[in-house]
Amino acid sequence: MKPEKITAEMLIEKGTAKCGFDQAGTFRREWPYGAEVTLENLNRAIELGLSIELFVEKFVSGPAKEAYRKAEAPAMEAFQEVLDTAQDALEEATNLVAEACIKAVATAGETYGKAIALAKVDYRRLAISEEACTEAIAAAQAVFFAETDRVIDSFEEATNPDKEARMKAVRAGRLVYLKAIVSPIYEAWQMME
Repeated sequence: MKPEKITAEMLIEKGTAKCGFDQAGTFRREWPYGAEVTLENLNRAIELGLSIELFVEKFVSGPAKEAYRKAEAPAMEAFQEVLDTAQDALEEATNLVAEACIKAVATAGETYGKAIALAKVDYRRLAISEEACTEAIAAAQAVFFAETDRVIDSFEEATNPDKEARMKAVRAGRLVYLKAIVSPIYEAWQMME
């Protein structure tokens, strides 16, 4: 039998605390005496960051859940397209930057390798001491690591706007998805006995 109201205690009992933040505490602050499952409350739950998907998993069952899954499928498919498009755009943008970074690191690696080889040749020819050879290798290594760090920082700086754009698209797509599943959740809840 479905309850008239959902309470924070019910959320705790159903194990919603395992989803990453205090769902029950947020719910209790908004609805200290519980809340009916209404379109308005489901939309408010989205605004609060509560997981309405978790509500379905924990509280909706049987034929109602099957009906919900069928109604939710187009929204999930559309959200998946948003995710795929955002990921493709991120990969395309970062691949160009990554190629340039790989070339820069390879060039730095070649310079590092040549410096080491030269120091070793000079040491073998007794043109420099072992200590001087070690210092030359350490200096070349320091230059290589500094250049590698610079390239990594440049990559992060160049790709951060693309990563942020992806996250913005994902958040917007998720919000559209959540708004699209409010009615199917409500209808599934109405089917419950």
